Amino acid sequence: MTVSVLILTLNEERNLPGCLDALSWCDDVVVFDSFSTDRTVDIAKERGARVFQKRFLNYGTQREAARTEIDYRHPWVLTVDADERPEPALVDEIRALLSSGDPPHAAYRMRRKDHFMGQWIRHATLYPSWFVRLYRNDQISYPERAVHEYPDVQGTIGELQGHLLHYSFNKGLTEWLEKHNRYSELEAAEAIRELEERP
Repeated sequence: MTVSVLILTLNEERNLPGCLDALSWCDDVVVFDSFSTDRTVDIAKERGARVFQKRFLNYGTQREAARTEIDYRHPWVLTVDADERPEPALVDEIRALLSSGDPPHAAYRMRRKDHFMGQWIRHATLYPSWFVRLYRNDQISYPERAVHEYPDVQGTIGELQGHLLHYSFNKGLTEWLEKHNRYSELEAAEAIRELEERP
């Protein structure tokens, strides 16, 4: 299938095996790691992923580095987090889109289904939220941003109907709370920075 997959990681030994299992259809899986101290890199290599490492500064910078510093085997890239899995319907949709010739858009956004204890929590996670995750690597860029990075797309953005399955509680509630407290602090700092930079 003519798409590469990018996974950004930091200490994802718990999530990465299931993610890679769900990507067995792809012939170019890239793990871009922030120098994990667990078995993340070993797991990626054992399962045939290409591994690159770069010290983490912020999410925008890390994604832009993953975009520009890696020679992907395919022009289209699907990016997923280690706690996400593309459902089969989404894989089929991407396959049909990319095998039909030149897709009409430069990037495509899709929805996620957040899961808790094996169940989709449809009514408590602002569903449907849309995320740009499939793109031509030469038609996007990521501005520097502390968290919740959004790509600048050179062209139009289409929509896919398939979902990413999101298992954000896999590391436990304590880790989930700590992560979102950290994200909220970063988002607040980013909002202040943007206000200060306004003319």
